Amino acid sequence: MTRFRLLTFILLLGISRLFAQPYISFTFDDGSTSDMLGYTFEQWNKMILDNLDNAGLKAIFYVKGENKTDTKGQFLLNSWNERGQRIGNHTFSHPDYNDKDVTFEKFRDELLQNDSIINKLSNYIKLFRFPYLKEGDT
Repeated sequence: MTRFRLLTFILLLGISRLFAQPYISFTFDDGSTSDMLGYTFEQWNKMILDNLDNAGLKAIFYVKGENKTDTKGQFLLNSWNERGQRIGNHTFSHPDYNDKDVTFEKFRDELLQNDSIINKLSNYIKLFRFPYLKEGDT
């Protein structure tokens, strides 16, 4: 019976790939509340969102929470949420998990603290991206 299930799974996987269309995922990290390149952060954010909308694209914004608790940070979160973009977790303070001093408890606390900021948004998604894309030894 197990061999039959495995063969069925492989067959269905192969058939699904015949009809599947390729896709790409756009993601953004952190979400700066600082002005950059001669633009205010509001202008910069609007340019990103307008370009995504004009192309008919949705993205995932992986949020660093430490700069999302003030008025500017809430503006960013709400603008992404209102435009239908997904919002994922990128820790509260963006620690380097390759640092030997970062414990599992620190990892958990960072994740949960940031999650408490973003999990009430309607476009929140339970996805996590490690800072620097490094999971470390925790």
